[in-house]
Amino acid sequence: MKIFTTTILFTFIIFYNSNAIAETKRDCSMYSSKTHVGMLEKRRCKKGLHESNAIAETKRDCSMYSSKTHAGMLEKRRCKKGLPQKEKTTFGQKLKKLNPFKKKK
Repeated sequence: MKIFTTTILFTFIIFYNSNAIAETKRDCSMYSSKTHVGMLEKRRCKKGLHESNAIAETKRDCSMYSSKTHAGMLEKRRCKKGLPQKEKTTFGQKLKKLNPFKKKK
């Protein structure tokens, strides 16, 4: 009798689960096949691979960086890639980090 009640309870728990087990197909019609990148994204979608970083990540506002100087272009490029902003250190702070006579704790 215990086996019968446990099987009924077990089947009830399985069917009561709200998670869908069936596989659903993705809608790949949102990708354009007019460009090479669009064709690649559509193919990746049909294969079920993850989206590339170009579409998956949110765009950051990189308009505050100037592209007139080389350093500004590098910072703008880092921003567009999604990398964190570099720390601004003075020459004295850099020398303190490189000090060979500093005692280690």
